[in-house]
Amino acid sequence: MARPPYLTHRIVVFVLVDLLIAFIVIAALFQSRQQAHDRAATLVDGLAQVLEQTISAMVYRIDITLLDTVEEMESELAKGIDETSINVFLHRQIKHHPELDALRIVDETGHLRYGIGEAAGNTTSSSVADRDYFIRARDDPDSGLFVSKPVIGRISGKWSIALGRRINRPDGSFGGAVLALITLEQFQKLFRAIDIGPKGVVTLLDLDMEIVARHPEAKGRYSSTGTRITQEALTRALQKAPETGAYDVTSWLDKTARVMSYRKVDNYPGYIFVGIANDDFLGDWHKQSVMTIILMVLVVTITGIGIKKSERAEKERQRLTRALRLLSEGNLSLARAADEPALLSDICRLVVEVGGYLMAWVGFAENDEEKTVRPVAQSGYEDGYLENTRISWSSELAIGRGPTGKAIDTGKCQVNQNILTNPTLAPWREAAIKRGYTASIALPLVSHAQTIGALTIYAAESDAFGTEEIALLEELARNLVFGMETLRTRSQIKTAQTEIEYLAYHDPLTDLPNRRLLLDRLHRTLASRERTKCGGALMLIDLDNFKTLNDTFGHETGDQLLRQVAERLSNCVRKGDTVARLGGDEFVVMVENLSENPEEAAAQIKTIGEKILAALSSRYSVSEHEHHGTASVGAALFGDHQESVEELLKQVDIALYQAKAAGRNTLRFFDPELQAAVQARAAMEATLRQGIRDNQLLLYYQPQVDGAGQSVGAEALVRWHHPDRGMVSPHEFIPLAEETGLILPLGEWVLETACSQIVAWSHQPGMAHLSLAVNVSARQFRQTDFVEKVQGVLKRTGANPQRLKLELTESMLVDNVEDIIEKMSALKRAGVSFSLDDFGTGYSSLSYLKRLPLDQLKIDQSFVRDVLTDPNDAAIARTIVALAQSLGLSVMAEGVETEAQRAFLSSHGCHHYQGYYFSRPLPVESFELFAHRSVEETIH
Repeated sequence: MARPPYLTHRIVVFVLVDLLIAFIVIAALFQSRQQAHDRAATLVDGLAQVLEQTISAMVYRIDITLLDTVEEMESELAKGIDETSINVFLHRQIKHHPELDALRIVDETGHLRYGIGEAAGNTTSSSVADRDYFIRARDDPDSGLFVSKPVIGRISGKWSIALGRRINRPDGSFGGAVLALITLEQFQKLFRAIDIGPKGVVTLLDLDMEIVARHPEAKGRYSSTGTRITQEALTRALQKAPETGAYDVTSWLDKTARVMSYRKVDNYPGYIFVGIANDDFLGDWHKQSVMTIILMVLVVTITGIGIKKSERAEKERQRLTRALRLLSEGNLSLARAADEPALLSDICRLVVEVGGYLMAWVGFAENDEEKTVRPVAQSGYEDGYLENTRISWSSELAIGRGPTGKAIDTGKCQVNQNILTNPTLAPWREAAIKRGYTASIALPLVSHAQTIGALTIYAAESDAFGTEEIALLEELARNLVFGMETLRTRSQIKTAQTEIEYLAYHDPLTDLPNRRLLLDRLHRTLASRERTKCGGALMLIDLDNFKTLNDTFGHETGDQLLRQVAERLSNCVRKGDTVARLGGDEFVVMVENLSENPEEAAAQIKTIGEKILAALSSRYSVSEHEHHGTASVGAALFGDHQESVEELLKQVDIALYQAKAAGRNTLRFFDPELQAAVQARAAMEATLRQGIRDNQLLLYYQPQVDGAGQSVGAEALVRWHHPDRGMVSPHEFIPLAEETGLILPLGEWVLETACSQIVAWSHQPGMAHLSLAVNVSARQFRQTDFVEKVQGVLKRTGANPQRLKLELTESMLVDNVEDIIEKMSALKRAGVSFSLDDFGTGYSSLSYLKRLPLDQLKIDQSFVRDVLTDPNDAAIARTIVALAQSLGLSVMAEGVETEAQRAFLSSHGCHHYQGYYFSRPLPVESFELFAHRSVEETIH
């Protein structure tokens, strides 16, 4: 029987349909394979980008820490090393870097001095002097950040790389280096966290294509760290795209075909390579192929079912493709985003335009009473939904139990495949249906283990979110958080850089320009004089008696006064003039655009200076106290003369010195004659230094006698015998030594010489009983090791400490009395005695006087001189004697010049004297003759 025509037609139709389906399936398989390849390429590119950004960010953070550590060490080198402070600083720094194995500081020889981390305390034979990175830091002052090749640590024994920076001493010389050590295990740990399939590979190569770290570890010749990789496919790819690219390659190591993606790492000299094996990303494709063939057999009889399944698969594929495109476009958005709001808005836009979803928005979690979710970015069809909908992340509120709130509260992704059937979405169902929202997903934004908000996406169809799609969207959310953190870090760095730049040119206390900015403006002003043809002036202002206010009421009060002074000075000058603070209580005003005529310019400056003096002498209100202060002002004009900045500063400083010498609260202009005096003083300082080195100093001895006229001791007085000038008056060089600090070596020489003389007298008959008084300056006594120095001199010379008397002045008692008492007590226990010189002319605090371990008070010669003619001086002398007797102290009068003065003092209980009536200061030979003669006269 012949086959009916309609059946033949149907068979033909089915055969044609089957052939068409077979053709479509085969084409789909090839297309699916290509898409799987493309997805794999996109995946490894995204992973390479994430790893590159992670490593770059890690190196950047470590470099910030290295810069901070260099700054801390250079500051410590400038002021003196404090090991405790350094170790505390290193502990604080390494806490923020769990990736670091150690944070170390090596000195200029390469030896480890300080370190935090594994085996950091083991400094035995720990030297990096032969390491390439140390040699580079030592030899190149501009080496910047250096990154070593992998080496086996001499302390840890681990493969590590070192990141470091050079440390400079205050003079700019090499002072060592700070090193941050990262073990290669850290990179392995990072790579292991990346899911790229069982046969995937992640490799970090340096710029020489040498292996730094690889996961998984390969076996064979190229498995060791430091080995160079040479592959033709790799070489071609890098030549074509040196920064980032991808290529297919079959590894000769394990014969595995892979899709490789690479990126050059920012902030690190190397490349990150991520490869996914064809077997891994085509595994699903192979399974799909088998299933498709089976389906094709079934489709022969159930073509409709096959077509429907194919339609569903295509729909899922399209959604996944869109999600992958969305992830890729999102990564590009992260790279080009200028700020956080733009990034959030762009991600929402891409979710809608690339991902094909209906609406997307980002909300931040607020910490108000209702725990509100605040929308910050949105894209797509919204129609007032966010404006009219209240959303919270509090689980205690009904409006906090929706997907967005739960995602923030739990930190977990919330997927809702059908809003119509989910009872927990009742508060939002009507508004969602009105806008066509059928399914949603809320992705938590987790930063530093804290959920800060959520990315919520709405779809028009139900069951819109597949498993793989959800995974890709979760990755999009993680990438978004990474981008936000990066932008916030950049913003913080930019803000810090702006603040650092401002602080570099401004005084932090007063916000005035500092010395650096003043000098810059002064240089530019002087350079433009020929063009502007205008005069100018520099004014140096110093507050009178500011130290007294600071010491009396504290530094906070002093700082308040300085801020008020800065404000008043700014109000005294024109807008274009400069008011700067040099430091302490010194301010500078630079006035420009003055008259070319020097006399007119001086008159203008005189007016401004008087205005400044009047402003600064007005009453201040600081720390609930009223303060009346004055200032001294020195001024120097500049115009057509070719003064340098240094010369102007010297001139204005000399003018200020002249203003202070004139009685303060006044204005003085620079005087060339005064400059000559300053230059002469500088010459005297150089000559004095030479004199100390060349042993031009001598000790003279002024006798101290008792009531019977017998010598009981002497005061050692330094004299300077200049080879050209002869004897130089102490009134010339002692104040100079005090101001320049030469008093310290001078004082040490006097003490050493005096102690040696005590030893010499101890072997002479009639001299062994003599005590020798040595004046000690305030600067000497304030040395932290003063007690040790005196004890060292006594031990070195063998002098009897009971024959040494140290004379202090009352002015020394103004500061840090407790420290003075402690030092005096220590030397007192050693046998040294103390005399308070010039008593009655200075501090005279009886509360401190009774606590000081003194042996003697000296009546100043200013009281002795007029003791017979001035009742006040006589009363003071009697009071000092009575005070000394009440405290159990001896009394010595200095400056006794007549018998009548001696008799008056003796009649009131003072029986020890020093002065020209008995003898002038004498060379040692003449003094010894005087002492022997006084003994003989007493005997006879």
